[in-house]
Amino acid sequence: EGRRACDVLLPVHERTGGRDGHVTLEAGPVADTATALRLARAVDRPNALVALPAGPEGLAAAADCLAEGIGVDLGPVLSPAHYGRAAGAWLDGLRRAHRAGRDLSAIRAVVSVPLAPVDAAFDEQLRLSASDAARMMRGEAALASARLVFHRHEQLLAGPDWRELAALGARPHRVRWTDTTDRAPGPPGTRYVDELVVRGAITTLGPATLEAVAERGNPRG
Repeated sequence: EGRRACDVLLPVHERTGGRDGHVTLEAGPVADTATALRLARAVDRPNALVALPAGPEGLAAAADCLAEGIGVDLGPVLSPAHYGRAAGAWLDGLRRAHRAGRDLSAIRAVVSVPLAPVDAAFDEQLRLSASDAARMMRGEAALASARLVFHRHEQLLAGPDWRELAALGARPHRVRWTDTTDRAPGPPGTRYVDELVVRGAITTLGPATLEAVAERGNPRG
């Protein structure tokens, strides 16, 4: 199935010079390098990314995969500090790939940042607070955290570590907003999408949210 999906999107991948048209392959619960490499090599498509968890073992496996020239999808990343660790693994993998003589322009990566679960976790704590001000902040944590993550992303791409790799042909990884379905009561909301449309990021939309955005979305970025 992964190979067929890659083939369907391969024309998009080729038309955009490798920027779009990727398929994320689920490596399963085992986040080791051997499993990820075996999956990527079995599918053997240039637009395949291997999904790896963004914990310590997954990040180490991601760096190994990138060093071998295999793209990765890291997530879930839940905070700016967590993003920093994921970006560090990405930089490490690219440096190792360069030392191995690989074409850095062909190595792609995505960092996946969920939204609705962050609000759900924070809102439960805020609901229990005795402070009216705290309760009024419900529904704000995910967007605030996501903006800080993207700010960290922009700082990384303006820094010397990235500039050095970019000069060698590397392409920036992309931030991907996931779990964008607003869990508030009522019709599907569009606020996660409206507030986080930004150049260089990807927004994942489920069917109901996609329809809601088409009908009444107001993207502001």
